[in-house]
Amino acid sequence: MVYRIALPLLAACLASTALPVRAETPLPVFETRVVETVIGIDSSAEKGAFRARSRTIFSPHSQEPERRLYEVFDPHPTRDLDFTWAADDLAADRAGRITGSGRLVWRLKDSPTYDDAAIVSTFRGQMKDGKPHGTGLYANREGLIYDGQWRNGRPHGAGRLILPNGEEYAGSFRNGFAEGRGTFTETTWERFEGTFSRGLRDGTGKTTLPSGLAYESQWRAGRETPNSLRIRIAQVGAAPAIGGTDDVKMGITMDRRPKLPEDIKPKDVLLYAARTTPEGLVVEPDQRRMVNAWIGNGELSNFEYWGVNPRDGLFSIEKDYIQPAAFKFEFQNKSQQPVEVRSIAINVKESMTENKPAIDITSQFSPGCGSSFTPNFHINNFGWGKALNGRFRVGFAAGGSTGSSPPLIHVFQIGDVDQSKSINYEKTLAEAGVNIKKLNEFSKENTDEPWKKSQLPCSTKDNKVCLKELQSNPIFGKLGPFLRLNDATVYVSMRGIYEYEWIDAKGRKHSHSSPINLPVGLGLLPNQAECGAGGPPEAIRVKPIAFRLDAENYTIPVPFRRAIPPGRNANFTLPMTAAKSSNHAFEIVAKLADGREIKSPPIKLLYYNPRPLPTN
Repeated sequence: MVYRIALPLLAACLASTALPVRAETPLPVFETRVVETVIGIDSSAEKGAFRARSRTIFSPHSQEPERRLYEVFDPHPTRDLDFTWAADDLAADRAGRITGSGRLVWRLKDSPTYDDAAIVSTFRGQMKDGKPHGTGLYANREGLIYDGQWRNGRPHGAGRLILPNGEEYAGSFRNGFAEGRGTFTETTWERFEGTFSRGLRDGTGKTTLPSGLAYESQWRAGRETPNSLRIRIAQVGAAPAIGGTDDVKMGITMDRRPKLPEDIKPKDVLLYAARTTPEGLVVEPDQRRMVNAWIGNGELSNFEYWGVNPRDGLFSIEKDYIQPAAFKFEFQNKSQQPVEVRSIAINVKESMTENKPAIDITSQFSPGCGSSFTPNFHINNFGWGKALNGRFRVGFAAGGSTGSSPPLIHVFQIGDVDQSKSINYEKTLAEAGVNIKKLNEFSKENTDEPWKKSQLPCSTKDNKVCLKELQSNPIFGKLGPFLRLNDATVYVSMRGIYEYEWIDAKGRKHSHSSPINLPVGLGLLPNQAECGAGGPPEAIRVKPIAFRLDAENYTIPVPFRRAIPPGRNANFTLPMTAAKSSNHAFEIVAKLADGREIKSPPIKLLYYNPRPLPTN
């Protein structure tokens, strides 16, 4: 499965440094060529083969470990990679050739599952008979991403392809190729909207230059026709140098593969991703679930981070793990003469603090290594504005359930949350018939082995039998049928809605509601493992350029002066930060020695820098 897209020849990689540093990459030929990007079944001699691997899962039917043998199609058997499969719905999941929705990960053979550096590629979406089929998101370690429709293991239908150098194609695919109508956008913001055939521009389309001027262009098998090129030259000659001139261009993408210390996992670090729009470049944190929960209406849940160090929620990211928004610049000198960039300036239209609350809701009780049973949860606000007049409307369900919502029969009046607030749900458990006194007795610390706590009464060490005993034990009242296990933790899910108000940086009041799904720990089984904690990894430190906050129409000068020889590229990384979570609208201007200016299209940045919680 090969994508063939007509692209300009670009450098293979870009520099990634804390301060602006230039690295040159030779470009021997400046012409349009075909770039083949393999994301699945390619045209090589490999025909692919089905691979099988067994995995131990916790069965929702038997409530005990179960081994399943999965099969999946491997397009590159010679790479000898391992795979893992995690189904979204374990109850509907079956052994054999994978069918259903979930996450497929290809990783280096014999690597530990916790080692993110060993991941070669991931697919998140629908599968049928061991191949992607339906809708899904593919990403590999080189930075290639495809998000869209699939058929029989190949992109087919509507989709969006992001190449490792940041260039994008969005449109129609057929049997693995860009086919039909689509839009291709370069990092210089030159854009082609038209027809493609077998991955190449072919036919009539609209070419929009970085300046914003557009013309009707004609293409044959990936090459622009001579008459069309004459129109292009006339347009370029009359255009202001936004994005670049005909012989000097400036491309901007985001650094999505920073160099990290060995003991820091990429999934724990907050990075940024960019997407092109007709209005310019939009840059946001590269964690869609976090952005949706913060700016949108995404679910607030800490199941994923329950008891995880160094992160206990969507927003509780330690400062040492927050990377600046690292912009990657590439100057392309296509002329026959050297070009000198004399300076760079960031012209900021507006920088406003983002006051939208960033809410994490956590329990004091955590799996395996948790404290004694304590019926409290904590609301932590990492945003820079208060959550006002809040309330919870919740009900109980089976732990981790994503099915139909339970009746919202319990109401907590939360009030205002500035940074942190503790809510006791003992009364709510009691209303459901839970014997709080007994649970507190079972949670007493074992003085001989103080790490063993919350030992619930069981007649056996068999977790399956023990859970069934607890489900019928009257001390859990109406919650008995909803009890579930996470390792040795017995818990239920509290699901519902959190409603509150907030005031933005310009004094306007907004109403907001978020769905919530919280684990409520009720105790530990007697046979839990001994607990321990590791030390934090080494901090990440950079020296970025900082935005001003709540300011308009200002300029940040960037020390930069580089000579670019003919036929070469100059690449550097510019990290940017702000003292608070904030929104920034700006453009970047490079001044050349001959007086010309190269401007970027408008850039909008949503920057996340959480407010630290009180340390007492």
